[in-house]
Amino acid sequence: MKDRDTKEKTNSNQHLLVKTHMHVDLFLNSVEIDEVLGRLCTLFSGRVGIADRETLTFCLRHIFYNVNQLYTLFLPELTKCSLGKASAGQKHLHIHTMPTRNMPVQNLMIQYSIWSLLQEIEATLERLEPLCQLVTSATTNILNELDRTCSIKNKREQARPGEIEDETPTDHARESQGQTQQADDDEWQLGLIQMREKTNAWLNSYEKQLSLSVQFAILAPMIPALPQIDAAFALLLKSSCAIFRDILPDFQASGTDEDEKGTTLLLDIIQRCDQIVLQIGILAQPLYVLTGQYTLETTMQ
Repeated sequence: MKDRDTKEKTNSNQHLLVKTHMHVDLFLNSVEIDEVLGRLCTLFSGRVGIADRETLTFCLRHIFYNVNQLYTLFLPELTKCSLGKASAGQKHLHIHTMPTRNMPVQNLMIQYSIWSLLQEIEATLERLEPLCQLVTSATTNILNELDRTCSIKNKREQARPGEIEDETPTDHARESQGQTQQADDDEWQLGLIQMREKTNAWLNSYEKQLSLSVQFAILAPMIPALPQIDAAFALLLKSSCAIFRDILPDFQASGTDEDEKGTTLLLDIIQRCDQIVLQIGILAQPLYVLTGQYTLETTMQ
């Protein structure tokens, strides 16, 4: 008995260690976002305060990390656990009944894994919501600053229409600027490629997962909003991919003087973040009820 307990404890610790490494790997392998956001931060330098620029890039970076974990770790693991195929290597065990005190230990372990993953998903969504709200706030401030500086520039040009400053760079300066720009563009392109690969991984992973309405079909009478959970996760993913795969790359073609295009892209970011917050609001209550079905108090009734 003692040997068996020791073995089970060892397996549990190994599973925890693997899970911890997965968290670290997901974080470290997401550094491609830094190059793209670094360019975004410098794009508005001189016109927008550092606080709003850093708030925007910081929040987008952590939205990226959290969405990455949600769709490549927590939701896929939830599918495995709900089918009784948790990472620890259990045999295939479909869950046809609610957890009870007399349930076999192996099944109880699966129930606990489901509860733990649902907790992780809820915590991730709780982090995403304020991050998206901060993005909206910072982006709104940036838009206001761009509008203000554009107005000041136009007034100066109207007041001194004939004055043109001689800012023609020397040949050496042009060559140096060209080399620096080329290096920056290469890093930007590499960052975009890696970021697109990551968002494609989100989509591919989500397509392979069972919907929650299928995974937890037995709970449908108690949680009729299960299909809404699936729809909300799909829309949250769509909005996240739009930000990191469609909107951010377009800033490459938008220079500091192209206020109209930059404004449109920033407004798109606000719209997508608002959509993410909306979906999180839809998910909150049914996920809370679903998680409650797997708490210790519920399972032991």
